[in-house]
Amino acid sequence: MSTLALIQRGIRPRLLPVATIVVSLLALTCLGLWMSRSLDAALYESLPEAMLAVAGIPVGAGIEVMAYSQMIAFVGALAAAGHAVAVGSDLIAGEEQDRTLPMLLAHPVSRIQVVGARLVTLIATVTLTALGLWLGSRAAAWLFGVELGQAHLGALAVALGANALFSGAVSFGVGAATGNHGLAAGIGGAVVLLGWLLAGLLPMSSHTEHLADLIPWSWYSRPQVIVGGLDGGRLALLLGGAALLVVLGGTRFLTRDLRSTAPAPWRDRLPRWLRPSHSRGPSLTGFLLSRRRTLFGITALVMVALMGVLMGVMFEQMAPQLESMVETMPPQVLQVFGATDMATPAGFYWAETLSLSAPAAVITLGVAVAHGLAADERGRRLAMLLPATSRMRLLGATLSTQVVLVTALAVLTGLGIWAGARLGHLDLPVTHIASATLHLAALGVFVSATAFLAAAASGRPAVTIWTAVVVGVGGHALEVVRAMGPGDPLWARLSPFHWYGSSRPLHDGVAWGHVAVLLIGAALLWALSFPLFQRRDLRK
Repeated sequence: MSTLALIQRGIRPRLLPVATIVVSLLALTCLGLWMSRSLDAALYESLPEAMLAVAGIPVGAGIEVMAYSQMIAFVGALAAAGHAVAVGSDLIAGEEQDRTLPMLLAHPVSRIQVVGARLVTLIATVTLTALGLWLGSRAAAWLFGVELGQAHLGALAVALGANALFSGAVSFGVGAATGNHGLAAGIGGAVVLLGWLLAGLLPMSSHTEHLADLIPWSWYSRPQVIVGGLDGGRLALLLGGAALLVVLGGTRFLTRDLRSTAPAPWRDRLPRWLRPSHSRGPSLTGFLLSRRRTLFGITALVMVALMGVLMGVMFEQMAPQLESMVETMPPQVLQVFGATDMATPAGFYWAETLSLSAPAAVITLGVAVAHGLAADERGRRLAMLLPATSRMRLLGATLSTQVVLVTALAVLTGLGIWAGARLGHLDLPVTHIASATLHLAALGVFVSATAFLAAAASGRPAVTIWTAVVVGVGGHALEVVRAMGPGDPLWARLSPFHWYGSSRPLHDGVAWGHVAVLLIGAALLWALSFPLFQRRDLRK
């Protein structure tokens, strides 16, 4: 098999996800451009250039350009980096886990060819994403008649692509070196999430500002490329770091043994509790829980220690800087960034932990369970399981696993916030922390239920993932767009994030009606999943 054929087979199934990202982000950008016209332009025109730069509005540009800063530079960068992590972990480690890599290497194909072809696939995927966002951004500016001024859209696309390539190289390198798909995806996702968080937090204090230059995400985000243009040194750091990670991972891949071995007899490949025996092993739910223990452990550690406990200590040290920022910036600008009350403990924890990081964590964990169901079907492992159990029992165990993991992570996040508030001597009522925890669990359960339905109805891992991406990322983007305009439009209720955060549970307590909407919606999705899974044929 030629290297070109390997590249084509790698790129082809990833064209649809790239198109989905580009089209979704551009649709939301257009909505943001339309909404930004209702903002008071005179207020922004009166701001000094330094404050305009913070808001993402370059010199000579119209107020509408702020939509690019939010939808493309922020949400787009996270989406592109997250997709690159998924692709990077799938290319070698995913194929090794699915046992397709040993079959590929059985052909006259060298490992160097495989690494080279998979690397080209990753680069092509990232390049197509960045190019599509740039072309779409220019088209949206022409369509809405936006005055771009000194906005650097081309430089933004290049920097966004380099940042995504670095993120993908992390998971690619780890996956190539270890063959562990879960570890590769977990480390890559942690680098993206923690990098985004620390790049925003460290510069807020004069004591830690210099440390921000050590965070890869800050090589992309500081200074804002759309305002100041491309920084050659930071671009070199991203590309050089990506190259180093690929070389290290690829070198290890060339010398190690593959994790997958010759298939054992089918009875031995079954979980112990399903093997023909008089002894009783762990339950199916326990087996499914054990498959996610690594991902759960890493995610829980990050959410409790960093996003929970450490945030309370950091707020105590950063309080003067936060108060100065809130007093200096107009409320309308802070509202777009979800930071209207960053000077209060509740506002700080909501902006830094509960607005994006915690939802991303619980959703990722719940979606991973649903993805496992679809991946087992694609890998023909369900065909071995179902003779020993029923479809309903298998789906019920998957549902139980999803609920347990999402709820447990939400509770641990709440405990981390409580501990951080106590250590930082913050005025944050326990009842409000519990309310935010309940809202977080309800959001995670609902978005995970959409992935559960997709897995049960289609049996396709890609459909499962992208269903959750559209609902989760699209829902969050709708909330960002809503914050850019006045009032509370009716269409905002289409987003699960509206029911999650619009009632401000960390400030005002639980909104039972909002929680009920999310839980009832999840229950309906689960109820629909069972007959769909029961009646359809499994994919061959």
